[in-house]
This record gives sequence, structure tokens and C-alpha cells, in this order.
Amino acid sequence: MSRCRSVLGLVLAIGLWGCGGGGGGGGGGLDAGPVHWGVPFVTTTGSQRLYVTFHNLSPSNATATLTPYAYDGTPGGVGAVALDGYDSQTLVFVGAPTTAWFLVTTASAEVEVSYAHTDPSGPVDEASRACPLGDLGAPPPTTTQSVAVSLEATSIRVTNATGAANVVTATAWASPSPGTDAVAGTSVPVALDPFETTFLDPSTFGSGFFGTVVFTSAAPFFATVVEGANDLAYDGVPPVTRRDRFLETDVSFGLDHAAPNTYNDFALILTNTAGSARQVELRQVRRNDGTAILLASRSIALGAHETRVITTTDAPLADLFGDATLSATLLRARLELFVPDDVDVSVRQFDPLILLHLGTTRPQPAGHVVDAMGVLTEEVLDVNARQWITVHNPNAVEITVNVGVIVPQPDGFDAAPTPLATLTVPANGFVDLSPDGVAYLDRDGFAVDFVALRCTSASAFAVTGRRETRTAGGVLTRWTSIITRSHDDAD
Repeated sequence: MSRCRSVLGLVLAIGLWGCGGGGGGGGGGLDAGPVHWGVPFVTTTGSQRLYVTFHNLSPSNATATLTPYAYDGTPGGVGAVALDGYDSQTLVFVGAPTTAWFLVTTASAEVEVSYAHTDPSGPVDEASRACPLGDLGAPPPTTTQSVAVSLEATSIRVTNATGAANVVTATAWASPSPGTDAVAGTSVPVALDPFETTFLDPSTFGSGFFGTVVFTSAAPFFATVVEGANDLAYDGVPPVTRRDRFLETDVSFGLDHAAPNTYNDFALILTNTAGSARQVELRQVRRNDGTAILLASRSIALGAHETRVITTTDAPLADLFGDATLSATLLRARLELFVPDDVDVSVRQFDPLILLHLGTTRPQPAGHVVDAMGVLTEEVLDVNARQWITVHNPNAVEITVNVGVIVPQPDGFDAAPTPLATLTVPANGFVDLSPDGVAYLDRDGFAVDFVALRCTSASAFAVTGRRETRTAGGVLTRWTSIITRSHDDAD
């Protein structure tokens, strides 16, 4: 039996929903987030699920309010999610074809909001931080968002985040060759009623368009790229705080499963949001034991407004990886990049034989307290799915990282991490940990559906997470990120 955390006053006319959660304690140097968040809602059938997680980073109580909006901007019932100190709650929504998005308000600016969209019949399994909207009460004079539009893009959702009619200008930028400044192409105005969501066809910018679409407006909005039938791309979600940063990620490459042979491959997607050239540094590529695959740092040039896709057969990755279908084993590697403040980067994992898009992840900054949010427990986890967090050590010495599990408690009781594992991470290497296979119980003995993980260390480290779903025979069919948040950095 599992307990569903109470949600005060949540009356949403969008079909069946449920909830769960976890919270944790501590961590200095908290970098606050936004007050307002946008969550696109793409759950249209009964087989699809949308998990929305609210994670309180503060020891003080907090509240997150949710307002659903239809595509024409009509609001639904406003709900309030009460969060105890260091608390986390995950709501589950099923089948709501008329709901376009949620406006989430977190007055404390210390509540992290993320979401995951999954459809076992899709196969769709994606996760992302919600889109930071800034302060809607005192909006900036100009709001700008750049999104990468790949050849797989089928539509672009544009949402007015305000209660006044708005016009968003969308301008296409395409580079004549990799590393060169993009050239402005078609520019179209997108008229939006209050809180309305509309769609743009990528062909608006030209047949087979690939590049960057820059959206600008005098009022807050957000845009999301859709690939395939209903699969969000997540490349355009901006960081809360832009700054030059070192980012860590793990990638899988090569033979993933034999008989039948299936493979894992990856690509970097880099988008320069600036009007002048930028440069990304690929600083490290290492195996899990820390041994180097890359012997010296390499530069990746980005022209103004350029979106660049770098596959494993392109420079500067080709001599390090190459053709995934020629690899007889599976390689998992840690990549470290130095990324300027106005460049966005994501990693796509996919099957190179059937070009099935398996998942998108965002490289993460290092910190000393890092939370992994919305982790499913055995109560709701697919029997063929497994979850892991990956702890990255960017230091040249071995470090120790403590991992605790944060189990949700009844309302009125703060949560605290219970020790789960102590990890020894080799110099420049990484270690995987799975929280699966355990029934997590609250103080009253009820099993919970979602937990959070808290990782802490005296040394800087980074955390990424993933959930993989495989057939009974072991073939990978779905892959999604587990969203993590460093308390030291709101990236």
C-alpha cells in the first residue's frame, strides 16, 4: 500500500492525477531560482503520463501554486501544493487533450520545478527542468529565447505567459557551414491572446530548415520544440542563471546489446544565443576509472546564433569515438566542457541503426550538495526499467560522496535524508548508483511512489541521472534523464 501526499485545494479539470514526494536537508550557498515557471502539457491520451515535481530547497515551508491553461488561454482551477521544509512532491497527470500548459508560481524562489513525460506505447520518455519565466510582476523590457530546430522537429509550441495579448517575433538563423556566423532568414510575428499557446511549423522558415529560431517579445513567453508525434526536444530550456561554467555529462557509445545487435550513439547539440562568435572547450573525455581518452583540450567554434550538431563521426569527436556500429563493446565516458554563458548545450542518446531518439540530457555543473528529483520507487517503476545516478569527479584526486534517500513524510513533518551509500569516486572518474529494488516507507509505514536523492561531499562533484527501459530480452527502448539540481548553482 502506498500513500499519496495531500495537495491542498488542487482542483484541476484535466483528468486523473496522483502524487508523491520526498525532501531533504542542508546545503550552503543556495542559488535561488525563479518565482514563475512554465510547464508544457503534452499528455493527450490515457497511456501517457506527466510527472511534475516540486522540490523545496529551503528549510522553511513553501507553497507552489498551479494554474492550468487551455490552448486558447482559458484558465482551469488554481491549485496549491504545500511543501514542508526540504520537502518534495510529484504530481501525476493522465490524459488531458485540452490542457496546454501550467503556470507554476513559487514565491520563495527556492522551489525547483521539473517534469517528465512518458508514454510506454510511444515510446516516449523525456524529462526536463521547467522553463524559468522570471518575474511576471516586473518583467524585463525584452524577453528572448533561442531554440535549436533539428531536422526531426515537427512543430514549435509558443506560449504567452502573461494575461495580456502579446506578439512574439520568431526569426530563423542558419549557418552556411559549421563554425560560421548564422544568417538571418524568415522572420514572422506570432500573435498570442492572454495565456494562449500556438504552434509554428518548422517549414515556415524554409523546407528542411535546420538552425536556430530566436524568439523575442516585450512580455514573458516560452517556446518548446516538438519532435515526432508528441516528443519534446528540451534543447531550448534556458538556465536560470547564465554564467561561464564547467559542465559534466556521461555518454554511452557502442554495442549495447548482442543478438539482436543494438547500439548506443550520441550527439552534442550546441546553440549560441549571442550575436557574436563563441567557443566551447571540450576539456576531458574519460573512462569511469578516470583514464583519459582525450589527451588535450579541443575547441569547438560557434558562429553568431549558430546551432551546431556534433556527432561521434564529426570533429572533434571522430578520432575519439567514430562509428558506433563498429564498436564491439559499450563504452561509457565522462565529458567535461567549458561553456560560455550564452551557449546552451545538450546531449542526445539514440540508436544509430533505426535513428530512434532515446533521450536528451543536459550536462550539469559541479557543486557540494546535489539533489536528484522525482525518482520513481518500485511502487510505480516499470518492471523492465532501471534508474541510476552517475556521480562525476572533476578533481585530480579520489573523493568520497555521501548519498542519502529522502522519503516523503506526512504533512507537517519535514523530511531528512537517510544514508543510502558512501561512494568512492576515482580521480577524474565516475561511479553509478541505483536506488532501485527497495520499498521506501514513510514514518507511518506507508510505501511512497517517489523519492529524492541527496548527494554531499567536501569536494566538488556533479551528478547526472537516467532511467532505462528494456524489453524482456534486454533491448533498450526508452531512456530519460533524472533531473538534478546543484545547490551551489542554478544552472
